[in-house]
Order: sequence, then structure tokens, then C-alpha cells
Amino acid sequence: IIRISDITAARQFERRLIQSEKMASLDLLVSSIAHEINNPNNFVSFNIPILREYIDELIEIADRYTANQPELELFHMSYPDFRKDLFKLLENIEHGADRIDAYVKNLREFSGARDLGGGIEVESEPGVGSKLTGILPVKDEKG
Repeated sequence: IIRISDITAARQFERRLIQSEKMASLDLLVSSIAHEINNPNNFVSFNIPILREYIDELIEIADRYTANQPELELFHMSYPDFRKDLFKLLENIEHGADRIDAYVKNLREFSGARDLGGGIEVESEPGVGSKLTGILPVKDEKG
């Protein structure tokens, strides 16, 4: 006895399942990268306002000190140029941290990191779902 069956639907389902697994892996990788980039950037972002306060306090002292020494140079710059450069550097750091935040946000949106707990969703072909029982991990409502 020869049995002929159409396995086209099963093969298509298998390809979609493999593609879904690849995308889930890519999503996890991208989400992990975004997380690892975001952590050190948070240190920078959260410390910028504190650093700005420190610099403001120090600049007040330096302004009083240099009022009587207009020829004073710091790092091969006049004091007024040094002062401008200092604040420009701080602005550049802040701008860079903001750009990193935007990149991380885009990575998270790409990866679907808004809902990491859901797993992958696959449309089942008739009769195929029962064959997957025990193969794919399934989370119930309890976790």
C-alpha cells in the first residue's frame, strides 16, 4: 500500500516556525544589547546634572580667582576660552547620552522589548498543533 499525502502545508508551517524562532532569538539578542548599552549610559545621564552643579560651584570660585589674573591660561587656553570649552564639553556629553538613549529606544522597539514575557506566536495549521505538544515550551498564566 502506498500512501500519498500533501505535506506542503506542514512544510510551510515548519518554515514559518523556524523563521519565528529565528526572529525570537534576534529579538532577545537585540534586547540584551540594548540593555547592556543602556546601563552604563544611565550612569552618564544621571551624573550629568550633578557634574553640572559641581562645575557651576567651581566656576564661581575660578571666576573670582581669575578676576585679578586676566592673563591666566589653562590647558593652553585663556580662562574665558577654557570656561566656554568646559561647558561645551558638558553639553557634548549630554547630547551623546541623549543620542544613545534614542538608539536604545529604537533597538527596544525593533526587538519588541515592550513585552518580553510573551514568547513567540505561531499560527497553527489544522492538526499540526498536537504534534508540537512537548516540543515548544508553553507558559501558563501562573508563569
